[in-house]
Amino acid sequence: MALRTLRIFVSSPGDVAEERLIARRVIGRLEAQYGDALHLEPLFWEHEPLLATASFQEQMPRTSEADVAIVILWSRIGTALPAHIRRPDGSAYSSGTEFEFEDAVEGFRRRGKPELLVYRKTAPPMWPADDGLAAQRVAQKAALDRFIHKWFIDRESGVFTAAFHGFESPA
Repeated sequence: MALRTLRIFVSSPGDVAEERLIARRVIGRLEAQYGDALHLEPLFWEHEPLLATASFQEQMPRTSEADVAIVILWSRIGTALPAHIRRPDGSAYSSGTEFEFEDAVEGFRRRGKPELLVYRKTAPPMWPADDGLAAQRVAQKAALDRFIHKWFIDRESGVFTAAFHGFESPA
């Protein structure tokens, strides 16, 4: 009998590299523990053979095609996408992370997967004050806060409308 494969897509901006590495290790440990009953296929952009002739999102498997999508956030929403990658209504995504998250949400609404898990690091961002990128860093944090409010908090009441997992440190 062939093993069932569980595809796990890990999405995040670049400010959580340590957490991505931990996620990779956890998936590896689960594969070692349950590999005789279930094959885990992690999908990380940094482990894909990406070509320089197209954008990241054009070459990666769609989040909506995964069985599980894990989104890890901290102080950034991520990097802007090329102008031709748009929502169905024609509006722009603020980043690849937002594209991957919304693709996972739409996939879940259409076919019941991927299961979507969001982890948000709650530690204050650690930015050098004099690196010349302070305004960009603050803008990224503000964009992430808007994303969280749009998807997880009711504007009127301020109550949470969707769940996410907060964590202080990678440990």
